[in-house]
Amino acid sequence: MITRTVTLCFAGQLMSIFSTQQAHADQAHDFARFWAAVLAVEDRCDDFYSITDATMGGHLTADEYKRASDAVEDLRPKMARSLSALSCQAAAEAVADLGGLPFLKVWERR
Repeated sequence: MITRTVTLCFAGQLMSIFSTQQAHADQAHDFARFWAAVLAVEDRCDDFYSITDATMGGHLTADEYKRASDAVEDLRPKMARSLSALSCQAAAEAVADLGGLPFLKVWERR
């Protein structure tokens, strides 16, 4: 229960830390943050790998996907720093929450 509460609080912090200067970030930026966070977890946590469908960006237009793709590598180290204080399990849960997806729609374990 405590872990879930901490994870949810951390997901909220991730959303606020990386929000754009606009009141509401666009879908491309939101997806780029999620995608960068997924990659950051995979970089650090050998037991976790993402399900391809989670990072396909099928809900984006071609232009939005291109903008997201262009932003991922810049956001990746920032997301890694933000997730570094969490265990791999907690980081993976926070990232799933950030993407608005159930854990099992984002992650598999080796």
